[in-house]
Amino acid sequence: MALTDNAVNGRNVLRAIGVGTLTLTAACEVGDLLTKGGALADASDSTLIAEWVAMEKAASGVTIQVAKMAVLGGLTGMTLGDLIYLSDTAGGYSATKGTFLQVVGRALSATDMLIHPARMMYEEMTQTAVTDTATITAAQLLTRVLDGTPTAAAAYTLPTAALLVAAMPNARVGSAFAFLVNNKSAGAFTITMAAGSGGTADGTLTVAQNAIRMFVVIVTNVTSASEAYFVYGIE
Repeated sequence: MALTDNAVNGRNVLRAIGVGTLTLTAACEVGDLLTKGGALADASDSTLIAEWVAMEKAASGVTIQVAKMAVLGGLTGMTLGDLIYLSDTAGGYSATKGTFLQVVGRALSATDMLIHPARMMYEEMTQTAVTDTATITAAQLLTRVLDGTPTAAAAYTLPTAALLVAAMPNARVGSAFAFLVNNKSAGAFTITMAAGSGGTADGTLTVAQNAIRMFVVIVTNVTSASEAYFVYGIE
């Protein structure tokens, strides 16, 4: 798909469902993706998640009509059924995944698409294989699934807060994500999770053989040399 997003005076709203009003904190074009607070949604910043579609062009500070779901026309290069993603260009659409993955709709034809951002957000997860006691890298942790096959009781230590914050796109206080630990050991060996330097661990941190546990990481400080996070093991 070679999607061309004709953002400036090119898009038009063909149909809208769930119409409301929103006061803008940035100027927008017709069809721009907006956050709950009225900013332009942006896949390069994980805090700027798309929730609304702008139904009119306006300057910052203006209250406009917005829609939770809309059929947009005026684009080109799409194929029926193609996924549409939030772009790294603020407010825009892309045929490819942005830095932060949010699917916002599907193509209805070469020129039209159905957009429903609040219902179509998801994040990618892949598996990372880990065996015995190890320090998990930030890149491994951000795959969101650790498949453990320990041959003895094992400790998996998360990355330091500094390394984790550096690896998270546009990390800020309150940035958070969940990950899974799957203990696939052939024996009765337990995996114990631990926080790296700058991290604090709480909750249930052990994962028994043949069990899967979810953990949640919340960034609490992004200041250089003072980075910090909490990791919670969920029952």
